[in-house]
Amino acid sequence: VLIAPPSFPLHLNPDLPEGALYEVGERPDGARVHRWRVTGIEPRPIEHLMPPAREGEHTVQASSYGTWEEFGAWWWNLIEDEVVVSPEMAAEVQRLTAGSTTPLDRLRAIYDFVVTEVRYNAWEFGVHGYRPYSAPVIFKRRFGDCKDKAILLKALLSEVGIEAHPVLIRLAPRRFEEDHTLPLVAHFNHCIAWIPEQEGLAERFLDGTARLHPLEVLPDADRGARVLVVREGDVVPTRIPFPDARENLLRDEIRVDLGAESGPRVELLRQARGRFDPRHRQRYTGDPEERDEETQRFMTSLFGALTSEVDFAGPDLEDLGAPIDLRFASGVEEVARPARGGYEIPTTFDRLDLLVEIAVESERGTDLLLDVPWCRELEITYLLGEGERLAEPPAPIEIESEDASYSRRVEQSGPVLRVRECFTLKTHRVPRERYAEFRDLCRRVDSAQAAFLKVEGSQ
Repeated sequence: VLIAPPSFPLHLNPDLPEGALYEVGERPDGARVHRWRVTGIEPRPIEHLMPPAREGEHTVQASSYGTWEEFGAWWWNLIEDEVVVSPEMAAEVQRLTAGSTTPLDRLRAIYDFVVTEVRYNAWEFGVHGYRPYSAPVIFKRRFGDCKDKAILLKALLSEVGIEAHPVLIRLAPRRFEEDHTLPLVAHFNHCIAWIPEQEGLAERFLDGTARLHPLEVLPDADRGARVLVVREGDVVPTRIPFPDARENLLRDEIRVDLGAESGPRVELLRQARGRFDPRHRQRYTGDPEERDEETQRFMTSLFGALTSEVDFAGPDLEDLGAPIDLRFASGVEEVARPARGGYEIPTTFDRLDLLVEIAVESERGTDLLLDVPWCRELEITYLLGEGERLAEPPAPIEIESEDASYSRRVEQSGPVLRVRECFTLKTHRVPRERYAEFRDLCRRVDSAQAAFLKVEGSQ
């Protein structure tokens, strides 16, 4: 039941099942009374990683705004006077961009300042749930919420001639299909910034709240969203694209010396790109003692009991322009397991366990909703003893589907045995009609990663 004054503009978008009843009446005071009635609603099935109820449930949307232009004019009226540049802000921009020779350099310097030097604080009450503080106030306080940071980015960038606009968006860890038929505040819970294509710069979205996210890395929760760009009262409904899987790359190169005098020794080079970059900055940023504990925990999770402290090397993790290339090295208690006539070594140290983590059900009635496409590469180099060789070289594996792919090759050259594998998740959503094929791929990947390689000889 929805009751509205007769003078109140009301735009409706009911999405109801067949057989729903609707009637509208009027009260003695002139208020209009809208009634919808639905019976026999079936319970929703509960499945792992299913789309949220917000996507599939029946709703009645009601808004006082007839168009997105009306909505944009309302919000622009709240923020227009806040986008100003104080003398202190202008001086800071000059300092930040001193020596910058390109628009991209200037953009990077200002973005890094906003995400690292201005603390994020959420305002979810009163008018400031919708209206930002002025850019000079945010700059002086060095803290603000999402819309404050978007406004600050816009103001600071204007000082170096870079166009930027605030963007209304809904954060979602797994991107569902959003219904923006009617303009509603309820569609949004976050604010970021949009940089249109301009001289020296490609179009991009920036999230000012994303601490430890480099300029090129947009948080997963922003990806795929239907958004509203607001600029000087005009609005541009658009959608943030999903990244290509190769943009979200985690690559491990592992060297295992089985013949070291003090016992097996492992060296690992990890390259984290895209979504994996900020995760590793967060994980290994801290004082030396905390970092040492984290490196010990990480290496133990992969290789079991360690026999020495972990040697760790990496870039300055607070420098958002430095790529995440991390090196770990440690002695390990054991890598191989005894087998008749030799020993066995694993084909991977970090199983994906897809049937446990993703493809849980044997069949589904809903789509499988994931986060973003990503790719993981692994290369293991085993240094074998003299005369040792692979007993039965496994055949190469190549598995391909519309939603994912996996490959693995095992090769030996003299005492060097190499295992190379690559898993790619190509999509953020597996339609239920393709789920059986996807789950079969997951089963085959899990089986391949569970396999051991037999080496003839004695360790």
